[in-house]
Amino acid sequence: MKRISYIIGIVLLFGAAAKEASALSYVTVLTPAERRQLTAEYNTLQAQRRQTQTDLNNMCRVVRNSQEMFVYNLNGSNRWEFWTTNRVAARLRQISRTQAAYRQWWTYLAGQHLNYSRYVGSQLIPSLRAKLDKIDKRLANISGLLASDENNKKRPNLTNVTVNTSPVHIRIWDHGKQDGDIVQIFLNGRFLRELKLVKNGTTLTLPLKFGNHRLQVVAMNTGDEGPNTASVKVTGVVKGKPQQSWELQKGEQTVMWITVGN
Repeated sequence: MKRISYIIGIVLLFGAAAKEASALSYVTVLTPAERRQLTAEYNTLQAQRRQTQTDLNNMCRVVRNSQEMFVYNLNGSNRWEFWTTNRVAARLRQISRTQAAYRQWWTYLAGQHLNYSRYVGSQLIPSLRAKLDKIDKRLANISGLLASDENNKKRPNLTNVTVNTSPVHIRIWDHGKQDGDIVQIFLNGRFLRELKLVKNGTTLTLPLKFGNHRLQVVAMNTGDEGPNTASVKVTGVVKGKPQQSWELQKGEQTVMWITVGN
């Protein structure tokens, strides 16, 4: 889903945008499924962030704290753990038959701890910090997408329709003052045409096949008097609103799904 950024990937979910639109910063309009997917990802990342932050805090604490040690497989775990020195001493008393064996074990574990601490400080801690940074950036990205979607839904925008005929004729006109509003039209992620909105309107004839089609409108400007406003009328609509309108700022977009078939 990545092209220039994840935002553009979400906006153009079913295809890559034409070069004419690739530099725009879009306001997102999400389908319910996309919103659920992003929300689920956000919650998963939040849990990952909490665990990663806990791991990082523990690593940093053990590296700094002389009362804790990194030990490996001391209790049959086959993994690295961090134990207090008192717990290590108690375990060594269990497995050491003599004082000499105890000291030998302790010297071995101390060296093991020192070597692993160096690895933790030079490799694991920077890696965990980089992972946190990556998670935070993605969380901020998702938050922006969800907030943008929410804000965009507060303005007039297009909603989905079902039609029973093809080709589909879509008339588009400037329902406000004709002030030079310009939009770009995309169909299923492919650039269709650039259109200057006029009072008399322009009709698009789309020979759509049976199934779902994504009609996307991107505002290239706001004319002499913003915002970019227009109305559309779709022929053959059996479900949804045949006539709708939008209100966009420069760079924003709105989407209509057109389903051909009952």
